[in-house]
Amino acid sequence: MICAIFNFGVVGMIYIIDPFPITAQIGIELTSAVAVTNARVGLGGFHVGVAVMAAYCAFSKHRVWAGLQIALCMTIVPVLARMYGIFVDGPEQQTLMLLRVESVAFLIFLVGVFVHWHYGLNREMGATSANS
Repeated sequence: MICAIFNFGVVGMIYIIDPFPITAQIGIELTSAVAVTNARVGLGGFHVGVAVMAAYCAFSKHRVWAGLQIALCMTIVPVLARMYGIFVDGPEQQTLMLLRVESVAFLIFLVGVFVHWHYGLNREMGATSANS
């Protein structure tokens, strides 16, 4: 969960605080106040929202499972969208690099989901055995 909080929080705050360098780097021009605000909200706000949800889920063992699933969803959807973009728009070097980074994040969360699921399943089976 710490990875989700850090990953989504940092990316989101970068876009909220100063969206100009990153958007310019990927060819997005912010030419009006509404464009800047929309970039802050769309590129930053949602990431920070996921970071807040991850933090909320991290502080309760009952919510960790939900937090991992949220993080997993919020990484697989961009990976799939980027793959679609590569198919439709063509592979650009920066797009492929971002796909690698996002795929690694997805794999980290996927491992977290499997570890938590396996640990939780074994714990439940142990509790069931102890009660028999």
